[in-house]
Amino acid sequence: MVGSIVLAAMALPGVAELSPAHAESRPDRGTVSVRLLGYQDWQPGLRRTRVLAPAFRVQAPVADDWAFEGGVTADSVSGASPRYHAAISGASRMSDQRRAGDLKVTRYTQDVTVSAGIAGSSEHDYQSRAGSLEASWSSADRNTTLQAGVGASNDRIDPVNGAVVGARRRTRELSFGITRALTRADLVQATVARNVGAGYYSDPYKLLDERPDARRQTAVLLRWNHHFESRQATVRTSYRAYQDSFGIRAHSLEGEWLAPITRAVGLQLGARLHSQTAASFYVGPTYDPALGAPYPLGYDRDNPPRYITVDQRLSAFGAVTLAMGLSYAVDPDWTVDSRFEFYQQRTQWANSDATAEPLPRLRAVSVQLGVSHRF
Repeated sequence: MVGSIVLAAMALPGVAELSPAHAESRPDRGTVSVRLLGYQDWQPGLRRTRVLAPAFRVQAPVADDWAFEGGVTADSVSGASPRYHAAISGASRMSDQRRAGDLKVTRYTQDVTVSAGIAGSSEHDYQSRAGSLEASWSSADRNTTLQAGVGASNDRIDPVNGAVVGARRRTRELSFGITRALTRADLVQATVARNVGAGYYSDPYKLLDERPDARRQTAVLLRWNHHFESRQATVRTSYRAYQDSFGIRAHSLEGEWLAPITRAVGLQLGARLHSQTAASFYVGPTYDPALGAPYPLGYDRDNPPRYITVDQRLSAFGAVTLAMGLSYAVDPDWTVDSRFEFYQQRTQWANSDATAEPLPRLRAVSVQLGVSHRF
């Protein structure tokens, strides 16, 4: 299932959220962009997942009150993935490709904006289809915007090892938000999102992985953007709190600094801190001396637990991401940009579950290169 890997390469996991903190307005001109993402993660002794993902995107106004945007991407994933915890021995080799696309149409009126979107992705063992509807209302002075959104997705899972055949998962999402211009230089946004899913959530490629067939997720996102007029620079900050029915509680804090270096060159610096607790059914790397790995201490084969996982992604950990980006305006219509991110994850950095058995640190780098043209 490539999709989750690519999403993890580009952002923290979690439910979707409403548009970034800025006022909604119809674009005056169209934009077309081409991007290339490269991603690699590794742990001591094992070079894990590699991702190469070219993408194409276009956004354009249509008539007086309409606009559309859409994109396509093709992800190529290869490498190795531990079958339990961070074990090097027995790590499963993988090579996969995903094709994905999305399309959104937006109607603008004086105070109300309505958008409808569809998306889909396909790979050899996973199919996904999704739809969304968003609406926003702006006050007469344009200082306040209320937002609401609904979404639904339907997935089909057919792992090559035959663990399940035609397994299904359905997800429904509801979100509300408010954006407020406090001053000429300050913009704040608060968003609440609720995601309810049912179906197959286990990882068919992991050992000892039996998860509940339903998952409820709630996220609260707070944003504050401040613009420094004298320096023509902007600070973007955000805080995200997350919890789900698996027992995971997570907190993320992010900050970005955007400033011009010259009239044509812009600099972006960012940092993200993330910490989460383990799922209630996660078991650490303390193995039964008689059964050996990956069976936890006291595991009873005749009476196994209903839910269990040894997936590192559902363990307790903390993570730090550092980012730097550069953009260059070739002329008023052409821009090239790049972004580099370094990610490190450690059990010891979790803000809770201090007694959890530590797993080897996980590191990752991602590089994005892009070019865009306004027309």
